Amino acid sequence: MATLSLLSKSYYIVFVLSLSFIGSFPCLDDQREALLEFKDLLFGELMTDNSTDMFLGGLETWNSSSECCQWALVECNSQQVTGLNLYSVFPTLGKTSTVLAPIFRIKTLMSLDISYNSIQGEIPGIELRNLSQLVYLDMRGNSFNGSIPLQLFHLANLEFLDLSDNMIEGVLRNDVVGLKSLKQLSLDANFIHGELPEEIGNLIELKKFTVPGNQISGRIPLSILQLRKLEVLNLQNNSFSLEIPADIGSLVNLTTLDLSKNRLSGEIRSSIRKTRKLATLQLENNMLSGGIPTWLFDLKEMKKLHLGGNKLAWNNNLAIEPKCKLSSLSLRSCSVKGQIPSWISNQTDLIYLDFSL
Repeated sequence: MATLSLLSKSYYIVFVLSLSFIGSFPCLDDQREALLEFKDLLFGELMTDNSTDMFLGGLETWNSSSECCQWALVECNSQQVTGLNLYSVFPTLGKTSTVLAPIFRIKTLMSLDISYNSIQGEIPGIELRNLSQLVYLDMRGNSFNGSIPLQLFHLANLEFLDLSDNMIEGVLRNDVVGLKSLKQLSLDANFIHGELPEEIGNLIELKKFTVPGNQISGRIPLSILQLRKLEVLNLQNNSFSLEIPADIGSLVNLTTLDLSKNRLSGEIRSSIRKTRKLATLQLENNMLSGGIPTWLFDLKEMKKLHLGGNKLAWNNNLAIEPKCKLSSLSLRSCSVKGQIPSWISNQTDLIYLDFSL
């Protein structure tokens, strides 16, 4: 028993020593130098003033006397920098995209978050091609302009890409097909125009595709129906026209479908009744016509149903018993007349209701 106890203590000592050695492994010199160069480009002469430490957002731990894998905002694996979380670290400095050059030399990066830093200028495509191992890239909330660089579409391992809330323009190239591993693509609130490429349907791993607040026109590409893993589809506030694809309901994993504020015409597609997981359906402010199907209220997961601002008609003589518990319902301009339908009183989760003309 004493021997067993001594052996256990020996294993414990070895384990603790192993942990201490893991924590003391030096990071690669070129990567530490790249990060220090990035910090110097950000703050320059401010670094000599100790009173500015409060504005460094974690970068005060970045110094030449310590290992970069021990710094705040830095993630490492086997002595290599694999992640940088620089969310809103320097939002008031007004830096241009050239400040990112040192970071883009770190070829082992798998995760990079530079969101909400008010970075100006074009996305540096030539440098971006170095990051072939990148899985996660968040660049939203900056002031990037110009078109999306071709090199970005060559990041075949990328699973998450968010370029929302920038000033990106141009069309979405058919080269997007190169992002074959992508699970989320968000391009909200930019100046992207033209039509969506049919190649979007080749991104079969996509679970979330959002492009609201752009200037995209034309029909919704039929190839989008190939995205069978899609859970969120948001095309709000663009200029999509013609009819909603007839088989839109084949996207059975959808929880959110937002096609509002476009120029879509025709009727509400009956295939939508197959989307049993659908919790949010927003079709308001289009040119849809016909009757409002009662089966919409049989979708048990439905929470938010907005159909107002179309040419849809509500049948005031129908008596329905919704199977869903709505929190938000808009039938504005849908000819709901007379008394408020009696079934509304059973919608105890309802916090927003619009029956206005």
